[in-house]
Amino acid sequence: TASGNLMTVGTSGGVLQVSLDTSDPAAKLFAAGTMGATLAVFNFLATTTENVEVEKVKFTQVITDTASSSYLDYNLLYLENEAGVTLGSVVPTTTAVLMEFSDNAFIVDKNDSDGQKVYLKANLSAIGTSENVTVGGHRLGHTINAASSVIAVGAQTGSATNEYLGTTAPTGKTHYMYKALPTFTKLAVGGTLSNGTNDLFKFKVTANTGDIDLYKFTFDIT
Repeated sequence: TASGNLMTVGTSGGVLQVSLDTSDPAAKLFAAGTMGATLAVFNFLATTTENVEVEKVKFTQVITDTASSSYLDYNLLYLENEAGVTLGSVVPTTTAVLMEFSDNAFIVDKNDSDGQKVYLKANLSAIGTSENVTVGGHRLGHTINAASSVIAVGAQTGSATNEYLGTTAPTGKTHYMYKALPTFTKLAVGGTLSNGTNDLFKFKVTANTGDIDLYKFTFDIT
């Protein structure tokens, strides 16, 4: 599940409001080795009289049980803005990663009334007997779990912010990673029934990134 409550950062040096953006993607399945998998979309809104420069953000994995997921699921985590520009990146070595931004890389404009959307993306690890990840089904997802996870200053004054947290931290959906994924495509059938054998439903299954074992299909008849 996702928590869209607001996190507010600072008074002196600008106020920065952090939330889960309304465009945050639905939970989905990712194939191992996917490049640029969007894990979450956050919104940064400057609500005072000066622009805010974000210096650091700590992203914490939602699921940290090593039996189900770990930092080894990610070869790279990075943050993009709405223009597709990479603001910062980090190679995870722990389940709580601190992403730092170079000077003027991540500026939140006070005149942007909709806030700045930023996309937390990942290059996912491969799955295999000789890889860091050996089995599928790992859960993916991150949260900004405390006000102290965001370090920002007023872009004009350089004054540090005083930070405080709302009721719930912005948390992206929980996704799943597998070695391979099936794609199901519905195919057309004739629209008229006649005596004898008729095709009621037709579809094809395509395996992506690896072979797929199909266990069973369940159909609802209406």
